[in-house]
Amino acid sequence: MRGAGEWVAEDSGTLIAVQDATLFQPEPADASRDFGLGRLLGISKQSLPNEMKTTIAGKGHATYLPRLLPANQMAVLIERHLGATEAVKVEPRTAVLSSAYAQTEGRADRVHLLNYRQDRQQGIKIEVRAPVARAAIISPDRLQRAQPIIHRKGTSSEIVVPELYTYDVVAIYPEREAH
Repeated sequence: MRGAGEWVAEDSGTLIAVQDATLFQPEPADASRDFGLGRLLGISKQSLPNEMKTTIAGKGHATYLPRLLPANQMAVLIERHLGATEAVKVEPRTAVLSSAYAQTEGRADRVHLLNYRQDRQQGIKIEVRAPVARAAIISPDRLQRAQPIIHRKGTSSEIVVPELYTYDVVAIYPEREAH
C-alpha cells in the first residue's frame, strides 16, 4: 500500500492537513514519536506553525493548516492547488453539491448535481477544459427534458444547465469522442 508521501510526490497529489489531529500515526505511539505526516508537511511537534505552511514534495504539494478555514477560504485554497489539473469545474452554489467523474474508452464524462434545498436553481455553469461536441441532462425530476447550452471558448467549453430541482446528471461528450 502506498503512503501519502508517495501519492503527493509521485502522482502530483495535493494534501491538506488541518490541525495536529490529522498528523498522528495510525497506531498508538509514545510521546517522543513525531507526527506521521510531519516530514511530508515539513513540521514537527517542536515546530508547529501558527500559520498555513505549504511545502512542495516532488510533483505535488502538502499544506498544513493550524485550524480549519472558513468555507469560502478553504474553497479558494483547494482551487489554487488544483489549478489547471481539473478537467471539469462546476460553478459553486449554496446547497448544491457537485461531483465529476471522467469516463474512459469513448464514453461521456459525468457531472452529478444534487440540490439540498430543492429550490429551483437556474443557469448553473460547468467549465470544461476541452471542446465539447454535445451534452445531455439526465434527471428524475421532471417529465420534459431541458437541454444544456454549450458555449465554445477556443480549446475549452462552458455548459449551462438551465435549471436544477433536486438531482441531475450531465453527460459531457468531448469533441474527440463525437466521431
